[in-house]
Amino acid sequence: MSKHECDNRDSCLLFNHSMPRTFYKNSIFLLSGERFDDECMMKLELPPLLEENDRNISIMGSSINGTLCLNTECGVILWNPATAEFKAVPHGTIEFPADYESFVSVEAFGYDTATNDYKIIRRAVAVGQVAANVEPPKPIWQIYSLKSNSWRTLGEEVRIPCGNWGHCFHVYLNGICHWWGVLSDNDHEEVLVSYNLSNDEVVTTPLDLLECKGCHTFGFKHLTLLNGSIAMITGSWSDQLFHIWVLGEVGVKESWTKLFTFGPLDDVMFRPIGVGKKGDIYFTREGDEELSNADMQAHALFRFDINRQEIEDLGLAGKERSCQILLHKESFLPIGALD
Repeated sequence: MSKHECDNRDSCLLFNHSMPRTFYKNSIFLLSGERFDDECMMKLELPPLLEENDRNISIMGSSINGTLCLNTECGVILWNPATAEFKAVPHGTIEFPADYESFVSVEAFGYDTATNDYKIIRRAVAVGQVAANVEPPKPIWQIYSLKSNSWRTLGEEVRIPCGNWGHCFHVYLNGICHWWGVLSDNDHEEVLVSYNLSNDEVVTTPLDLLECKGCHTFGFKHLTLLNGSIAMITGSWSDQLFHIWVLGEVGVKESWTKLFTFGPLDDVMFRPIGVGKKGDIYFTREGDEELSNADMQAHALFRFDINRQEIEDLGLAGKERSCQILLHKESFLPIGALD
């Protein structure tokens, strides 16, 4: 197994927590085990750039060689929590016609194993009044390279399905970034987009699964890594069931295999926020009457033990779409250095 493949040994949990009663400021905790208490949770000191911008912080994709990619209100930041080293990613240039502004979304963060380079993928969409019978500008896709410290615009020959903003989770595995996308020229079919950072190759895998139908309206889809494989957690709020799927081969829709289904979950709204070392699934859960009365945005946090098929209340609360759990391996090397 190469050092960049998924290996949970010596990993710990990172918990990105947006807390009620603090105006939903983000705090990131390092857990020495899988217990969520004061003895096991160490609050990390965020980069100085975020001292006054500590809301709406998302950790993009996966932790790679101890480096995190933070998407924040003041820009994108690469950060090694173990050394406190950080690097602000330049904004770069995005050129649309003068009548348009750009809306930029960061799609993925990964590691190019061929060039030993950290890379970030983003998409820019033109926003503005479109005259009748005038085609709006096409989205612009760009790749950031840490080695060159610059953004490169992809040519139109690299065809990438539009990102699905309703499902912002994405993962990195073995030199390839994966996220949800929509085929606009095929009745808006949802697909898994797999982008090879070494050669710009794009492969799509259809999500032709019965339990996915209507998830964007009546439930959720959560992309994650489970025991070294690309996995998908789907759920419907109508029947309160979770379904766990694993992808056998990128590009082959028939290789989605359902591992199991669990639930129902007591008629509540729930949404996964990450997977732990043992494959346990963490999620936010609506339905705590006392918590909801105190803050309508606050959701209780729970853990589902896959092996025992049991749910545990973690005794914490957070904003539904601002909490994340991910695996992290500490590294004391400078950002960009090889192990």
